[in-house]
Amino acid sequence: MNKLENIIFIRHAQSEDRAEFARKHKGCDDSTRPLSKVGKKQSKQIARFMKKYLANPAHKIDKIISSPAKRTLQSIKPLKKRVKIPFETSAKITPDCGLKAYLELLDSIAECQSVLFVGHQPDIQSCIEYLTNSAQIQVEKGAIIKLQRKAQTQDLQNCFEIALLLPPENL
Repeated sequence: MNKLENIIFIRHAQSEDRAEFARKHKGCDDSTRPLSKVGKKQSKQIARFMKKYLANPAHKIDKIISSPAKRTLQSIKPLKKRVKIPFETSAKITPDCGLKAYLELLDSIAECQSVLFVGHQPDIQSCIEYLTNSAQIQVEKGAIIKLQRKAQTQDLQNCFEIALLLPPENL
């Protein structure tokens, strides 16, 4: 049985405009698209909030897992500098990977009690909807969403509830 009690999702901070990036950097993969100036500021706000949040032993995180896209790595970089938490990138949670990729990853980290994912839309939203059975929620760039287990079941579907939803303007 999966031991996960808490899952935190952070949607990457604001990145450069997709169309403008494609126009300026013809032939470059979208995964190389960086954060905008606003996004860099958001990533520092995320780090400040999460450092304070994680200072409480009850909010311990076992592992941080990020998409390998440049914008997700830039979004989590300030936090990685401030906390000592095992970190890894996973090619499973690339942009538009879908719900199945997150579920496979959740199954592979069954030994963790708490994990933090840094990823993309619409995949984060799909995963939250599956895990909580909640109506469509808006996951803004730079948002932090914490899910807390409400039921011990074999299946992860609908066994979590949203414990925290912070849009970037509230960090």
